Amino acid sequence: MARGIGIDLVRIGDVADHLGNAVCTCNTAASPWLTHLFTSTELELAFARQQPAEFLAGRLAVKHAARKAVGPLINGEFNLRWVETLRATSGAPYVNVEIPALRKALDEAHVDELLVSISNDGDYAAAIVLAQ
Repeated sequence: MARGIGIDLVRIGDVADHLGNAVCTCNTAASPWLTHLFTSTELELAFARQQPAEFLAGRLAVKHAARKAVGPLINGEFNLRWVETLRATSGAPYVNVEIPALRKALDEAHVDELLVSISNDGDYAAAIVLAQ
């Protein structure tokens, strides 16, 4: 049963501005803004790609969409860094619901899973998250 839904749109250029000219193979070279929002795994995956800003913009959209879907169902803060978006072997994105803080929030919200879809077009990345 659906418990919540969230959607978000992120301008890829805004993320690119935070990346600057950085070429990073690990999260230690990333800006504080990046390490505050993204897990080390997300940063490693992003910087292994040709277009890290596009990749991270999609992940940021997922984080905001997840907060919109789950945040109203819990007491207290919903931290964007709790939401780690990975790729299944099929290539589909999924949220790692085993991060302890996120799992606790999902349990409080009576949510078993977060279904996610990401789309990039032109200057924007969009994501939708269904909490069920």
